[in-house]
Amino acid sequence: MPPHRLRPVLEGRYVRLRPLRPSDTADLQRHANDPTIARFTTVPYPYTLAHARDFIQQSAPPNALPLCIALRATDEFIGMCSLMDIDPPQGTAELGYWISRLHRRKGYTTEAVRLIIRHGFQMLGLTRIYAGTHPANQASAQLLRRIGFTYEGTTPHFRPNLAGQTIEKYTLRKEDWAATQAD
Repeated sequence: MPPHRLRPVLEGRYVRLRPLRPSDTADLQRHANDPTIARFTTVPYPYTLAHARDFIQQSAPPNALPLCIALRATDEFIGMCSLMDIDPPQGTAELGYWISRLHRRKGYTTEAVRLIIRHGFQMLGLTRIYAGTHPANQASAQLLRRIGFTYEGTTPHFRPNLAGQTIEKYTLRKEDWAATQAD
């Protein structure tokens, strides 16, 4: 079994990344039902309970590691942080994340992204993690730059629901990340 299929639980100071559970259905629906999330991700809007149930049931694709962001103190679901399109021979994966409107600008997303990046580089053997942001999503772009991602330019969006739009591409190489960990 590939290591990314083991469904880890990653603990931070304020958040925990863990696999989704059926008990997360209502919180997933409530938090994902946000037009801002739909604008910048592949999450549909409106986001129904049926969407949430289907997503949880199908949240274990073989080349992805979708983990929910939960508050460590309460284990409440507040968002998603995932590595997708994991390609072990190439050592690459795409980073994706979103967090509920109520939990933005509190450092939770930054901590979650740092946790999954560390897991990707240390446990999955990745050598490069890439991410794309909508040009209007400056908070996401700032988060990626703060963590050490390098801006690589714009490209047409490759996800069907965002066809015709461009994304800003960012990359983090393992050696660049490792250099920041020594500080």
